Amino acid sequence: MRIKNIGILLIAASLTWSCDSGNKNSGNTDNFDVTTILSNVSNNLIIERYQTLSEATHELKSAAITFNANVSQPNLDDVQEKFRLAYLAWQECSAFKFGYAETNGLRGFLNTFPTDTVEIKTLLGATIPNYEQASYTDAVGFPGLDYILFSHSDTDILNLFSTAVDKEGAKDYLLGIATLIDTKANEAHAFWKNNTDGFKADFSTDKDKAVSSAFSNLINEFVWDTEFMKNYQLAVPAGKYTLNTPRPELTEAINSGLNIQLYKTHLLALKRLYLGENASGDNGIGFDDYLIELKSETNGKSLHTLIIDQFDLIEGKIDDISGDLIDAINNQPTLITELFTENKLLVSYFKVNMCSEFSVQITFTDNDGD
Repeated sequence: MRIKNIGILLIAASLTWSCDSGNKNSGNTDNFDVTTILSNVSNNLIIERYQTLSEATHELKSAAITFNANVSQPNLDDVQEKFRLAYLAWQECSAFKFGYAETNGLRGFLNTFPTDTVEIKTLLGATIPNYEQASYTDAVGFPGLDYILFSHSDTDILNLFSTAVDKEGAKDYLLGIATLIDTKANEAHAFWKNNTDGFKADFSTDKDKAVSSAFSNLINEFVWDTEFMKNYQLAVPAGKYTLNTPRPELTEAINSGLNIQLYKTHLLALKRLYLGENASGDNGIGFDDYLIELKSETNGKSLHTLIIDQFDLIEGKIDDISGDLIDAINNQPTLITELFTENKLLVSYFKVNMCSEFSVQITFTDNDGD
């Protein structure tokens, strides 16, 4: 997500997160071994999700090669579908901004939106551009492909790749970005699978909860990613920080209309991470187990139950959306407001209540008041 020019949309608010959040753990001694969570997450969730992403991006790259060789409607349909599957797979990995993802700017290269369409048009005429240049992060990744593959009618897209003056530039861009995405996904998977630099081993066995520890990084990225979902996949385009003036141009996947699918996939990925659950539904040790052992309560109710109920409530409201996000903003404003409110509450459960119970300090800063 592009932060520049968008952070100003967030309402400045000062709010101190304290331990006095209505929590109660009955004075239980905290003897929970956080390495059980870290081991499960690294061995059974992170590797699995990056493998799924790597496989999906490989299919996307292959479809791009086939389409470039034979520009046709069936091949366009195929590359668009492979794009959809790969973009959904990315949502499952969004919360893991540590290790390879942090040092290589994975989130920035793969999902900086809104994309810079002017820069993309410039790239179509460039000679062997280096798409990994930092200056291109807002013109590459999935949002860049969303533009080149969906921003016009299928007929116009086919013409762009077959008869237009920039047809070779369009082909180079499509394959170049698909290759960039695939390379980054493969490297991220290999980093964790191969325990590069011993990072995975250190991550899995770090018993500390202090700032910069593995558990602190995992919690902070989990909370940040939940806020990302609330803010940039919903609130900002809905105009919740601009006096209810919608900003549709800031919508994720604005051309393909995949934003609701991406939003729901992201929500369910966060839920499974909270539960320590893999793609097959095998329930390992997660944040929920920690809260349950602590007997954590908020206002007399089980914090774990409140969190699960909140996930389910948000999922149900997402399912009530008709069309894509822009359609919903225009035609279902009450539902969008309800979704925003419920997302804020979910963030609060994690950022205030859960972090207080775990004695983990939030180290990132924001100014959205949540």
